[in-house]
Amino acid sequence: MNKSRAIKNSECYYELNMLKLLFKMNLLTEEEYKCVVKIVLKESENILLTA
Repeated sequence: MNKSRAIKNSECYYELNMLKLLFKMNLLTEEEYKCVVKIVLKESENILLTA
């Protein structure tokens, strides 16, 4: 794995962990959480395909 791909992966994991934290703190509803997770995963998939 090259450096730029590793950085993109870590960004994705960071985003997902922050979303999980917000959800556990009841700052996001389950619907909001699922919606944003889908967006983050789709975005990271597009980045990984072009990296």
